[in-house]
Parts: sequence; C-alpha cells; structure tokens
Amino acid sequence: MKTIKNITIGVDLDDTLNNLMGVWIEKYNQNYNDNLNLENIKSWGVQRYVKCGDKIYDFLKVPGFYYNLDLKDEYTYEGFQYLCENFDVYIISACDPQTVGDKARWIEKHFPFFDVDNKFISCVAKHLFNVDFLIDDGPHNIENFPNKTICVDAPYNRNVHTEKVDYRVKNWQDIMRIFAEMSVTAV
Repeated sequence: MKTIKNITIGVDLDDTLNNLMGVWIEKYNQNYNDNLNLENIKSWGVQRYVKCGDKIYDFLKVPGFYYNLDLKDEYTYEGFQYLCENFDVYIISACDPQTVGDKARWIEKHFPFFDVDNKFISCVAKHLFNVDFLIDDGPHNIENFPNKTICVDAPYNRNVHTEKVDYRVKNWQDIMRIFAEMSVTAV
C-alpha cells in the first residue's frame, strides 16, 4: 500500500489517545463521594457537573496523573502506529505547564516509535496549526478548526454543529478504517 506522507494529521492526546475522562471521573467520585459518570456530562466544561466546581482541575496537576493513564481503547496503539507509518502525524495537546513533561513521558511509554521531541506540540489554539485533519474530542477544537475534522464521540461533544464534523468515530478502529479507505483511493 502506498504511503501518503504529504497528508498531515493532528491528534489530540486527552481522551483521544488516552482515557482521561474515565480516570478523572473515578478520582472525583472517590474524593467527593459522588456517582458521576461520563454520560452525565452533556457539554464541555466538567466543572459544571461536579460538586467541587473548578477544583476538579486540581486532579490534573497531580504529578504522575497523566503518566498513569491507559490507552483510549484496545485499538489505539495499532491505529496510532498505522497513522504514523503512513501519514505525517503530530500530537497537539492543551497542556498546563506542570503537565507537559508528564504527557511527553506518557507518549514515550505508550508509543516508543513517536518522535516526541519534534512532533508533540503543547498548544490550546489547535486551529492555528495547518494540518489536513484534526482528530479530537473537544467541541471547541472541532468547531474552530478550518480543515477536516474527526470527532471522537463523547456525550459532551454531541452538540457540535454537524457541518463542522467531517467524521464522527467511536474508537480507533473507526479512525483506521477512514484512513485506510483514503490510502486505497490514493493508489
């Protein structure tokens, strides 16, 4: 199969490559004796759905929090590796300065083939990057991105304007399928 290295892809890290929300909600429930689940969070801004408000973000600043997250799903490693082998891929993640190192170490641990030094970008304004595709779960990132988007489905992003979502996926197997079909048509 022909590679398509001239196609650039930006991939979000949190809850796209890793399982951030599941662990974050679990930690919150343990600490605040609550029973929140992902389906309860119907829009962006988890602080609106928790007892502790903005203090929910303190969990993310605990050293090692990101490093200890698992992959998003059972197809993440295979799917991300496929993209990296066939396309020009960058990980673009909004990072608090305290978490950049933790996230970089997570990437190195789970994707040793990925060039963290040159292709991991810490940035909130993802729409500034001129990549052909953005794979993300954040509705604000999808809505503001000028090129093609792949929205990783979650209850909090189902209200994204459909004209801004080129593809909606449930898992990394769906993502691989999209790009495999694209590769076949390019041959």
